[in-house]
Amino acid sequence: MSLNRINMARLPSNRASRKKSKKAISKSKLCGLVFPVARIKRLLKASKLARCHRISVSAAAYLAAVLEYMTSELLDLAGSVTKSTNRKTIIPRSIMLAVTSDAEILKMMSHVTFPFSGVAPSIHDSLLPKSPARKPASIRRQPSRPKVVKRDQVQQPDKPKLLRKTVLPSGQTLEIVQANIAELAVDAVVNPTNANFYMGGMVGSSLITAGGTAFAQHMTVTARTSPPINTLEARVTDAPGLKAGHVIHVNGPTWDAGQANAKLSDLEQCIENVFLLAMRQGFTSIALPSIGSGRSRFPKAIAAETIVRKIKDILIRQSSDLKDIRFVLFDQDSIDFYAYELNRTT
Repeated sequence: MSLNRINMARLPSNRASRKKSKKAISKSKLCGLVFPVARIKRLLKASKLARCHRISVSAAAYLAAVLEYMTSELLDLAGSVTKSTNRKTIIPRSIMLAVTSDAEILKMMSHVTFPFSGVAPSIHDSLLPKSPARKPASIRRQPSRPKVVKRDQVQQPDKPKLLRKTVLPSGQTLEIVQANIAELAVDAVVNPTNANFYMGGMVGSSLITAGGTAFAQHMTVTARTSPPINTLEARVTDAPGLKAGHVIHVNGPTWDAGQANAKLSDLEQCIENVFLLAMRQGFTSIALPSIGSGRSRFPKAIAAETIVRKIKDILIRQSSDLKDIRFVLFDQDSIDFYAYELNRTT
């Protein structure tokens, strides 16, 4: 009887067996992170940087999230540097060049030494070309009166301003340009429109103004004699009176947050139709605005990510004469989003 009692006492209870059957979940998995939260907390307690020894789990989780984000950004930039140098492996010099290429990361890691990375490229100020001497105050011209710009008019730069230029490994050039798209001498400019060749948008109005009567009459005849443009379809026309050789009219999608995935797929198909048409026509250069982020109400960041990723995919898959792609942008938000996407995805 006593032996049975001892054996029964050694047997685990149902509650204990249930607790042992559950698998332990790490703090990193609970937070959705890859970096070890528990190890970071332990190191914070052991380090002399923290002024107190009571470190909460949330503080360690926040620090792990920040470290993981910065590491992913740094690896993304290092991968871009590695691709631009035609290498297959990220080396210490790639990480060093990635740090120096980003102002925020460089500010944070300015005192970090990267072993086996060589010397950071830099040019001394004395070797740079000096700016011309300013005229004396007596010879300077008097400031002219500022021009009055109406609210319904869009002020566009007189000369094209190159903001960023990226060369893909396959040789194509992607540029961000701040200019009047109607003044660019390219093989084709892209005009977002509707099924009836509507020319009242921002790009269409600029083309009508620059092309004058010849282009306006040509588009009137085209809209009257040509069949309607289907949704996502691209149609090419001549461009009399413009510096560009042709105009590619595209009937793009309209944003709907309830059908976000479908609308993004439509935008990708729209971009593919434009570029496949340009390749079939044998164009070597093309200028396009941020399709979808105007009247179609696509979020600017989402439109930039979708368009840049799709264009890069098309240029890698399709071999053609199209080598010069220019994104014509005006507002600073779109410029920042496209610059980030070019830096991140190339």
